[in-house]
Amino acid sequence: MCLLHSEKSLLPLIGKAAQVAATSTFGKFRVGAILLDKRGRVISSGVNSRKSHPRQKGADGKGEVRIFLHAEISALVKARRTPYTMVVARVNKRGETRLAKPCPTCWEASIEAGVERIVWSTGDEEVFDYFEL
Repeated sequence: MCLLHSEKSLLPLIGKAAQVAATSTFGKFRVGAILLDKRGRVISSGVNSRKSHPRQKGADGKGEVRIFLHAEISALVKARRTPYTMVVARVNKRGETRLAKPCPTCWEASIEAGVERIVWSTGDEEVFDYFEL
């Protein structure tokens, strides 16, 4: 199921992920991800950075190691429990949310980690997109 939503209960999660994204020092593309358990408690968060991690291999689609770490992978690596929901947001320099749909590598890593719902910002403050597995 993949639909555009403005469900009030999920909008604050985009806001939390946007706050995390604002702490990224990556520059133009500041992305944040939070992971929640089934009860909606934050169990991990991450931002994109210039560090790397073996999980990031293949993010360019060619299987090459890149010198960066996506926010989603960062949050998954830090998680100590199985995540239920992943929320991803991207902000510009003015703090406005932008499209943050996870890339194929992050999508696959999320599924492998047991994530059942992925929510991401679309760039509209009142609308987001999500996918339930």
